[in-house]
Parts: sequence; structure tokens; C-alpha cells
Amino acid sequence: MSVWALPDATTIATRLIALLPGRPRRPKQSASAPGLNVPQLIRVALVLVGVAFGATYMLRLLTTPNAQTLDADRNGSAVTSTRPEPAAMPSPTRGAAD
Repeated sequence: MSVWALPDATTIATRLIALLPGRPRRPKQSASAPGLNVPQLIRVALVLVGVAFGATYMLRLLTTPNAQTLDADRNGSAVTSTRPEPAAMPSPTRGAAD
């Protein structure tokens, strides 16, 4: 047996529930910026910066006249060497025709 009758228990429970604190409300996003939020903007900015650095690097590689190249030796390790200069034409010598 219960101490309270069902209608009284329901009334008491309803009043107690009304006294409980409510859930904190989430802040609404401003109506002026319905698009990207801050983490998405940061991600987009980082991608754009990466693309800009990559494009600058590739442009620098293509426009540098004496760029260094990486070659692999027999052991598979990288060896840095410069591009070979064009061979000079041998100068004619006086004693070769005699």
C-alpha cells in the first residue's frame, strides 16, 4: 500500500518536476552567418594556404634555371647532383692537322 493516493501522488510529482532545473539551452547561431561555422572556415583557410604554398613551390621548381635534382644511387639512397652543363665544343689545336 502507498502512503499517498494516486491523484495526490500525481499532483505532488508534477509539482516536484516543475521545481527541477531545466536543460541549458544551446545558443542560437546568428542569422547573419548561415553558411560556414568557425571550424569549417579554419579548415578551408588551411586548405587554401596549403594550395598556395604548393603552387608557389611548383612554380619555383619550374622557373629556377639551375635546380638541383635527386638521383638514387645503387643502394637506394638519394644523391643530390646538379644538372649537367652543356659540353663545350673542343677547340681546334694546331698540332692535330699536321
